[in-house]
Amino acid sequence: MNHSCQPNVAARFEVRWAGAPARWFRWVRSLLVLPGLHTRLPLPQRSLAAAASPAPPPPPPPHDGPPRVTLLLLLQGGTLAVRTLEAVPAGEPLLHCYGPQVGEMTTAQRRAMLQQQYHFACACRACAAAASGGPAAALVDAAPAGLRCPAARGGSPPCEGAVLPAAVVPAGMLHRYALPSGSGACCSCGAPLSAVQWEQQVLPDLALAAEAYAGAMALLEAERQRGQAAVDGGRNSGSSAPAEAQQAIRTLRQCLRQRQQLLHPRSLLLGATHDALAHAWHLAGNAEAAAQHLRHSLAVLEHAYPPHSTAAAYQRQQLALALRLAAADAAAGGAGGAAGGLLDEARSAEEEADAVLEAHFGSRAAALEG
Repeated sequence: MNHSCQPNVAARFEVRWAGAPARWFRWVRSLLVLPGLHTRLPLPQRSLAAAASPAPPPPPPPHDGPPRVTLLLLLQGGTLAVRTLEAVPAGEPLLHCYGPQVGEMTTAQRRAMLQQQYHFACACRACAAAASGGPAAALVDAAPAGLRCPAARGGSPPCEGAVLPAAVVPAGMLHRYALPSGSGACCSCGAPLSAVQWEQQVLPDLALAAEAYAGAMALLEAERQRGQAAVDGGRNSGSSAPAEAQQAIRTLRQCLRQRQQLLHPRSLLLGATHDALAHAWHLAGNAEAAAQHLRHSLAVLEHAYPPHSTAAAYQRQQLALALRLAAADAAAGGAGGAAGGLLDEARSAEEEADAVLEAHFGSRAAALEG
């Protein structure tokens, strides 16, 4: 099996052992490898003997081309199952991803990680296309971590290209991980982003937005922990949630405005900001507002990831839940027609998510969600 940053298989490792209690199975389930993420499972010591197989483990597959299959490794019994994510003609290689796949990182980030972890320079078709596929391929690669084109405001029509600054960018400014130095010019029109503009104008504004985002996320996490502690203790969580949520909403809206001015519309950080706002609006009791931000977040993921990615599938599940809550609110307010439309949208989102998860997990999809 060859490697590709855009696989036709997705890594899925399921670990079971004789007599494992339900709490351990839930713990292992939480460590299932997401598409494109390399995870080593820290198995409890008592599971190792039951997980052992008399047969030697299969060698790691070689790396090349867009991924097409999903791997399900059942350590109990030594079974390795491969599920294809698309039709693969006879004789064609099965393509699996060793690390972050297309959508999660830029080509430069992926190549650096693969070089560091596996000691090879990735030359799969996805990486090659980003390097030599022209402006369209460069935009697909740069947009999830890029800035708006410097000429976007002055052009008519505005340029829709993206810029990766000609400087190493700290984590949280343009992407959740640090970015290596880019070209410093728009991938579509070539308009430059000067070092002075980056250092004195753009980077400080991005840092302010990142600080605001971190503060809001700390509020939401503190509220989550309080709520969980209240549930565990069998008591009411109190009346602080709306106040905390409203404070987070104000902070995140300011962060969103700053990022919308600077980041490319397909930026993953923009999607993450919408996702955080959805969480805050849910805590504030406004399911319709939460659903609206989840729609924006999902649109970003759909641009960045391949159609069969679980990243968008899980986001569709969150959207479906928010839509059902919004439908209940609408029905309670006497807006039956609006409630019906929201329920239709929720069912559509659930069906799309289920189809992707079925492709990855097969008949286990329902159990993994349960």
